[in-house]
Amino acid sequence: MSWQNFRINYKKDTKETIMNINLIIKEEVSTQFAMSFSFLKCDTSGNPDSCEFFFKDQRIENACKYFTMKDQSWSGFVGYFDKELKCPLKPDTYRLQNMVLNSSGLDKFPLKDAVWKLNMGGYDKLRKISCAEMEINILTVKKRQNN
Repeated sequence: MSWQNFRINYKKDTKETIMNINLIIKEEVSTQFAMSFSFLKCDTSGNPDSCEFFFKDQRIENACKYFTMKDQSWSGFVGYFDKELKCPLKPDTYRLQNMVLNSSGLDKFPLKDAVWKLNMGGYDKLRKISCAEMEINILTVKKRQNN
């Protein structure tokens, strides 16, 4: 299992930020698929000395059941794939295409201005089959009012 061709593009004409990524499954992933997460919160400079764990080594057993849940923080992400994410995951390329990134889903997360570092792992029958790291900078931008 690997994540490839991760792209984020800003469309000036629509003022939208669009995300695309491919999830490559090379061998079947069983219904025993599990995930682990660690979130680090750092000050807005991203200085490693300022980081502290928000979550550390959180493990989600039976992650498959979460793929089809509605109205969850991850539902929008899962819903943009061209094929249904359903265990067992069959070997294939699952394409997440043209997902609009905006603040509408952020209300499900207790995010404050900071640099957030995410480490994720994927496991099938306790064997590590995937890992990914992501860094997200969250800043509050206030619109200027015309006087």
